[in-house]
Amino acid sequence: MLRSVRQVVMMLLVAGLVAFVSVACGGDGDEAAPRDTPSVSDGFPVTLERSDGRELTLESAPQRIVALSPGHVEILFAIGAGDQIVAVDLNANYPPEALEIATQISGFEPSLEEIVNIDSDMVIISFDADGIVGALDNLDVPVFFDDINTEITSIEGVFESILELGSATGHRAEAEALVAGLQQRVDSVVEVVADVEQGPRIYHELDESFFTVGTDSFVGDLYSKLKAQNIVLPDEGFFPQLTQEAIIDRDPEVILLADAAFGQTPDVVAGRPAWDAIDAVASGRVHAVDPDIYSRPGPRIVDALEELAGLLYPELFPEQGSYRCLVCSGAGL
Repeated sequence: MLRSVRQVVMMLLVAGLVAFVSVACGGDGDEAAPRDTPSVSDGFPVTLERSDGRELTLESAPQRIVALSPGHVEILFAIGAGDQIVAVDLNANYPPEALEIATQISGFEPSLEEIVNIDSDMVIISFDADGIVGALDNLDVPVFFDDINTEITSIEGVFESILELGSATGHRAEAEALVAGLQQRVDSVVEVVADVEQGPRIYHELDESFFTVGTDSFVGDLYSKLKAQNIVLPDEGFFPQLTQEAIIDRDPEVILLADAAFGQTPDVVAGRPAWDAIDAVASGRVHAVDPDIYSRPGPRIVDALEELAGLLYPELFPEQGSYRCLVCSGAGL
């Protein structure tokens, strides 16, 4: 059965991988209201508000966590909770220690039986594939649902996830320190571009069928903070699919390729019919970017902001001028 547009795009973003997209009819979800800050009294119990509005209360720090999102896996390791993970998403590959966790489960096509058999004390889910959240609720399995489609729509949303997981795992101090450091780096970048009146027009390609990032997505937030002009219109959704005609007509000045490791290199883009008329192609401003860093809502999203700043404004960020996509470099691109 063909997946919906939303399912496919969430698969790309949560995995941090880019592949050929098969689509059927689908739509964009409504943006949810911000969640309340987790309530903490003397450490535990801790109560978190989930993306579906339900609450999860933890009486003590979970020691057997199933993390079905690579972004959340990165967060857990970054706050010192890596040793509490007993199972990860199939695509979790960072930090290297994540690859040493033997039990791997698909976050896109999760097996209820496999998750239940692990006997975990918390399951973290960022994509409610096939109603897995409700199914686990019915079996009284503690689930923290942190929806990438409605909750994590900005860098601040990523920081909120870090603080929530810090509270949930008994690593609140580490989470607060991590967020403070990341926020300082964001502020430094934003300060440098403060006098920029209008940044370049950009097109961020997720795959060769022209899926891209909308202004209201957490990836789109990177461009907003840098004052770049996303060629996606505000009403076109979180992760819309554009046509070649629309891309050519909107004439991006910079093109970012999150699919370069899958064959869509700057040279390939330059060879597309009529794309040589696009400003970015004519001026040589087509860049490969690492989808793992740009497409995962974890701590490295600030790395993406800094690298992107260097690509958009090399004159303002000369220290970022030597950036190369590591995934693409490894593929010989």
